[in-house]
Amino acid sequence: MRVLAPLVAAVGRHPVLAFAVFFAAFPFLVPYKALAAQVLIFGLLALGFNLLYGYTGLLSFGHAAYYGLGAYGTGILLAKVKVGSLWLGLAGGPLLAMLGGAVIGFFCLRRRGIYFAMLTLAFSQLLYFVAVHLADVTGGDDGLRGIPLLPLNLFGFTFKLDGTLAFYYFAYALVVLAVAGLKRILDSPFGTVLQAIRENSDRAAACGYDVNRIRHLSFVFSATFAGLAGGLDALRLAVVPVESLYWTTSGQIVIMTLLGGAGTFFGPFVGAGTYLVLEDRLAVYTESWPLVIGLIFMAFVLFLPKGVWGSLVGRLSVTPRAPARHPRHGGPDMAVTVLELHHHGIRVNPDETEKCLGFYRDVLGLTPDRGRPNIPGIPGYWMDCGNDTQIHIMGCEGQSRYAKGPGKDPTHLHVALAVADVQESKRELERLGVPFWTIQSVVGPQLEQIFMDDPHGNLVELHQIDTCRCRKSARPDVVTPPATMA
Repeated sequence: MRVLAPLVAAVGRHPVLAFAVFFAAFPFLVPYKALAAQVLIFGLLALGFNLLYGYTGLLSFGHAAYYGLGAYGTGILLAKVKVGSLWLGLAGGPLLAMLGGAVIGFFCLRRRGIYFAMLTLAFSQLLYFVAVHLADVTGGDDGLRGIPLLPLNLFGFTFKLDGTLAFYYFAYALVVLAVAGLKRILDSPFGTVLQAIRENSDRAAACGYDVNRIRHLSFVFSATFAGLAGGLDALRLAVVPVESLYWTTSGQIVIMTLLGGAGTFFGPFVGAGTYLVLEDRLAVYTESWPLVIGLIFMAFVLFLPKGVWGSLVGRLSVTPRAPARHPRHGGPDMAVTVLELHHHGIRVNPDETEKCLGFYRDVLGLTPDRGRPNIPGIPGYWMDCGNDTQIHIMGCEGQSRYAKGPGKDPTHLHVALAVADVQESKRELERLGVPFWTIQSVVGPQLEQIFMDDPHGNLVELHQIDTCRCRKSARPDVVTPPATMA
């Protein structure tokens, strides 16, 4: 297992590249090439569901609605409207799913928990019965048939997609773009807020985020990804079965996501591959293959709740070692060992530093620490709060010359924590895959400081406890006459 750890770490650092490389060779790894396209498309479908469930914390029992809308949107444009462009026909599916997601999400998000889940199921079944009764448009129980697979026109060249491999790599290119788009969403501030809402929606609302609006956007994005999967599957099968809107399809999406690992980037594709390969192999031996898959799913829920990929990453990302003892309270060490809180940063306009000093000195009774220097070129004061903790008032406009990129500025308001060993902390953060940057000797004798953003965008500093001047024992004694303190 340890041999795989570097590989899993590399995949975590470059997930889109790893996805592209693996699925480029995927048709040659499965029992037959048609199964590869099915895994790719259903993986995209589960990926869309995972955005809503795994990253936003909303469980939908009706995600087949957007898969079906995408399939019917593409199928109707190509088979009924007779559009002559593959691109135009394929675009109709995600657009119809996006519209459906916007409308259905508007109503469903008025409820929470099981009521939300049952509303999504109700809307999905509503669309199913509409499709059954609009037989002139949808084909009814027989499904929408006769969907042509038009040739691909790209940069003046025409490519036929009739072959299994040709269609696979067409779908592969679109799915890679979709995966890259999802990665961009998750890495953006919007993606961070989604995960904050998943963990504690009340706290996210207290931070000023419009939780309902952000959830609605996540719902729409999720429906769009599912709609693209539906459109691609309509092209793959040349038919849209009415069961694409049925509740059993929604159940398959949930099972695939949980089998692979909800809330993980690759989990949906791992789950889709696991489910479809099991279905393909078990169906050869028994007609009761759904029962066997159901038992396997139950076992995963009970014993591997993080799914295949989630369990694998969790197993390989933690190096087995004897638990270290925390030097203060004797408990087990969890990654970086923080010894003390040293200061909170407060950023004010340069011309308001004296006013801010007066508040903390005269109103709160805190004492300015004249023995500790400020960041060069940044006016301000260090205020003692007791127990080696301080407040740092920084008079600063814009970024300082120590900024290492957009927003990576040590003069922003932040919290400073003392650690036993900065270099060991760097190694721990690298092992955990936490992005950070370092600054050399910003102030005082500190050899190196670590800066990083927490999941809510707050700046966190780590510095070595025996080299900083946070402790009075490490600062020179400076006697300042009272008249010059202001």
